[in-house]
Amino acid sequence: IPTFGIIGSRNQVNSHFIGELASNWASSGEGILKIVGGICLDPHLIERASNCPNIELCGAVDETETFYASVDVCVNPICVGTGLKIKTVEALAAGVPVIGTQEGFAGLPASSDFHQLSDSSELVKACNRYVHDIAFREEVRTSSAAVADAYHAAVTAQVDELVDRIRKHMVTIKA
Repeated sequence: IPTFGIIGSRNQVNSHFIGELASNWASSGEGILKIVGGICLDPHLIERASNCPNIELCGAVDETETFYASVDVCVNPICVGTGLKIKTVEALAAGVPVIGTQEGFAGLPASSDFHQLSDSSELVKACNRYVHDIAFREEVRTSSAAVADAYHAAVTAQVDELVDRIRKHMVTIKA
């Protein structure tokens, strides 16, 4: 049985969307949903997960690497926010495939349906498909790796450009 994971701090956005995910998971989710981080102290999340044996609230972790090594796929149910979603980038950087909402992949070059889901209900359906469909598992893995590679290439190019600009200005300053 695959283990799905999410890491999150305790804030209003995480409380709402991870709580919503837990409610949907409790009613129809298959596989194990492992939740770590400060969000596990949220009383509403504790209540939603208390009667669901396939939701594990694990609390804080000392090393995120340990968490990422313990899950097959990470999920990002966030549907509002600004900027890049660190939850998604960090999981991809750890080599863990991700299933998430459109907002969960904001700022990333993702186009697969399972990277552009509308809400946590759709996310749970995609996770259930992952449980049963081996070909889909491979698609999630390869597509997530492609997103990670494309993002890495784009960031590397931006850093290289910045370094070149700094070098040009340093020459001007020294002259």
